[in-house]
Amino acid sequence: MSAGPGIGESAPAAAAAAPAAEGAFGRLAALEIRSIVLIDALDLSFAPGLTVLTGETGAGKSILLDALGFALGRKPRRDLVLAGAAQGSATALFEIGPRHPALAVMDELALAPAEDGMLVCRRVARADGPASAFVNDQRVSAETLARIGAGGGHLALPGGTQRPIADHA
Repeated sequence: MSAGPGIGESAPAAAAAAPAAEGAFGRLAALEIRSIVLIDALDLSFAPGLTVLTGETGAGKSILLDALGFALGRKPRRDLVLAGAAQGSATALFEIGPRHPALAVMDELALAPAEDGMLVCRRVARADGPASAFVNDQRVSAETLARIGAGGGHLALPGGTQRPIADHA
């Protein structure tokens, strides 16, 4: 197993060489945002491999990361819901392997497993009330969602590969 991409080796190849072969991997496949901060509606799809968010200050990179964190159970920022909207939502769709740690948590909590290797984490924030959390369209607590999402780290890249990929990108 490689510690990171070598000369001529891409970050996706290095990620594939890590524990992904063991089925414990997860990958963000899509992010859907509705009425969050300044975003009315946005659907993003992510191809396998390294995705980099770039842009000028104020372009919205932090809003995308806030929405992803919210979808994974993190505490929402105070101004999360778009001004004038009744509610806002963020949905993160992940492709997960058959031995992904989220599946063990879901089994422990008697939640229906992901279909076709997909895991859907969704949060809905109301402008005038509490937020709701869902995993594969089943209502859960924000704590359960955060536990399944593991803060995004286990779903985004196989364990131990984030640092080597970032260091050599």
